[in-house]
Amino acid sequence: MGTPDSYQERFGSEDRVPPPDFPDDAHPLARNQFTHLFFEPGEGFEYGWGIYCVQLLVERLGGKDRFFEYVDHHIFGALGMTTSTYRSALAPQVWERRLQMVERKVDTSTMNGKAYLVARDKDTYGLTCSISDLTRLFGDIMSPDCKLLQRQEHRDLFFAPQLTPGSLAHQSLLAETTNYGFLLPLEQDVPHKVSWALITPPPAMNWTAAGALVEEDGTLPGSCIPKGTVTFEGQPNIIWTMNREKGRMMLFGTQLLPGYDVKAHNLAVQFLYDVWKIFG
Repeated sequence: MGTPDSYQERFGSEDRVPPPDFPDDAHPLARNQFTHLFFEPGEGFEYGWGIYCVQLLVERLGGKDRFFEYVDHHIFGALGMTTSTYRSALAPQVWERRLQMVERKVDTSTMNGKAYLVARDKDTYGLTCSISDLTRLFGDIMSPDCKLLQRQEHRDLFFAPQLTPGSLAHQSLLAETTNYGFLLPLEQDVPHKVSWALITPPPAMNWTAAGALVEEDGTLPGSCIPKGTVTFEGQPNIIWTMNREKGRMMLFGTQLLPGYDVKAHNLAVQFLYDVWKIFG
């Protein structure tokens, strides 16, 4: 499974491909989020919405009617994550503490095209949580006394490479630079894919159940992010890194939109580089 961007990149438009056909009683997630199968399993790599498949499995096998009920009980409740929820509008202690999003726009009416910040929409949806709660989550995942995953082989899935080096899946992962380029700085006035396409040869990266995996020290130019670090990005400009052997987890987040804003992104990257250099 991919995302709507997958259709755009492969076919030029999502409209050029007939939509997936689902029975009338299909789950809303399947109808609204599932995409076509772009390749047979193991024959490629495409970051997409497969997480929604996990959500359906959790609802069917987890002993709860709804996915958020399972998460509330088995994750948030188990770790004391009191400011984390998928229903923020119903949780005053979360809703009232939301960080106001802002967006950088360029004023084209002026000669210098000066950028300025404007208020973003007030809607909040999906997972909403505090940094302290994220610390609890990542700390538990790295702990030998992990509460969420009591079997060692399950914890190892977050840190073990999944893709065979040189395989079609591994080649596809490296070919799409956004899978790991978020750890690298951006060039001003240059699309992010162009900025990251200049990396040759491709860095030693793989994929785990949690995100991208750094497989060699020094594989990312100018970076002090060590081997064994698992990392991923979020929207807007949020990047987290976690290394179980080092016992370190680092996160940078900002309320500034849009994603890949050069100033915000490069600030995040520099922060991670410096912190890993000092504490890694």
